[in-house]
Amino acid sequence: MPLPGRPCPVLVVPAAAAVRRSPAGNPLLVGYVVTAEGFQPGAETGHDHFFATFGKFSLATVRKGDMLAEVAKVNARQRVLYLETLVSRQGDAVRALAAKVGFDPSLPALRQKLLDGGLEAALKSAQQDLLVSIGEGQPEGIAMIRDGGAQYGSGMDYTWEGYAGIDTLNRLFHGEKGVDSGIGIQLFDKDHNFPSGDTYVAPFDVRALYRKAWGLDS
Repeated sequence: MPLPGRPCPVLVVPAAAAVRRSPAGNPLLVGYVVTAEGFQPGAETGHDHFFATFGKFSLATVRKGDMLAEVAKVNARQRVLYLETLVSRQGDAVRALAAKVGFDPSLPALRQKLLDGGLEAALKSAQQDLLVSIGEGQPEGIAMIRDGGAQYGSGMDYTWEGYAGIDTLNRLFHGEKGVDSGIGIQLFDKDHNFPSGDTYVAPFDVRALYRKAWGLDS
């Protein structure tokens, strides 16, 4: 997609003109998207025709920062509370690797062929201009931060969640209403709030606080 104020490259249709065309003559619909009109399955299956579209939008997706900002703005206006985006990194390298290696019905063998062919290098290259985050503070994610594969994460103490569930049941069995457990999520990186063990735990003794609230400990 050309920058504002600059002309489109030769044979490239401006987006404003493309959306005004009829579906039958719209290259964004006929050439790139599976439609019932015009597409005839043959050597290329419907499956292949659909997934082949993803590699044809590179000109329209080079400004990923602007794209993310626009998506976030629209979702904020619509009161969306959770947004998860999907961006393919090193797509050309991965497609070339897949074409070179081919398919092997044995998953362990296929994995090894991909690794031998350079998959790990492609993955590392994809992370050079990204901040990678892990969620929930599980062992695999914490190991990624420790080894440099991710930069930060968010942790939630599942022991806290378990005690909160028991507390709610105790209250309901005694004819009381449940209360807000106050379970929170804490951000951490290698230098701040990083878990000392393999999983994230809250920075206070959840078990002791609930036992005191239940009158089991003074």
